[in-house]
Amino acid sequence: MDLVELLQDFRLELTDLKYDHPNLFKRAQLGLDLSTKTLHRMHDEILKHPFRKESQEVHFFKTIKPEPYSYWIYYKQVLYAEEFSQVCLSSVFREFIQDKISELHGFYREHKQFWNYIQSNRGDLDAVYFLRKNSLEVDINSMEHYRYHCFSTSYDHIHAKLLALPKLYKYFEKVLYDLDHPKEPTLDEGANIGLPQLQWTGSKVALIELIYALHHSKILNHGKHEIQEVARVFQRLFGVELSDMYKVYGEIRGRKKTRTKFLDELRYQLNMGMERADES
Repeated sequence: MDLVELLQDFRLELTDLKYDHPNLFKRAQLGLDLSTKTLHRMHDEILKHPFRKESQEVHFFKTIKPEPYSYWIYYKQVLYAEEFSQVCLSSVFREFIQDKISELHGFYREHKQFWNYIQSNRGDLDAVYFLRKNSLEVDINSMEHYRYHCFSTSYDHIHAKLLALPKLYKYFEKVLYDLDHPKEPTLDEGANIGLPQLQWTGSKVALIELIYALHHSKILNHGKHEIQEVARVFQRLFGVELSDMYKVYGEIRGRKKTRTKFLDELRYQLNMGMERADES
């Protein structure tokens, strides 16, 4: 599996997390594990298949690694904040969050020039920022994946943290808003229509793949429907939320090995089930 495929798999699994785990603490735990696993796999891939050209190395440290690494940074801070909120007074937690926001401001100001370089799609200093041979010495005081010399440059950590800033800002601002506007507890509501309650326990990426298959096959209303209508039926049937469908569909189309991963698995399981039935 190459580095681009690893990134595509990470994006799909990340989408599943956002759909399947509304509980932020659990999502942060799983997101941190996913980010760590992806970075370790990328590290191992580089050891097995070293870069043949400097342009490949620059592309990896500038474009590929910072994405999962930014989520590692994000989920690490979210998880710590969520844990801290359980053991301190709300006033102390508020001060903690405000300090974190100030830290983000300071980091952005310190590295604004580098961020402008990235945002303007410049490449004249890429060799300085994203080639390991030109990296400044980094004190390795832990065994974290991003501290390995063979897996780090001077600026991929900074790039990743800058990518994490919008997500962290959004999270910290929401925490402050929730502290100022505590919600009243609500009861789960659901209409009992006399049907068995079925829960979709597969991935939501798989469900979206199924929805698009039904849509393209034109077997519903002779094809006279919008994809959103099919999605609404499945959302109501299984009680799931399917946002970002178009983005997920684009990621499914971008799969390198097989685009119809879930449908292929369905066909395999159906055949296996019929074979077992024939043997009984």
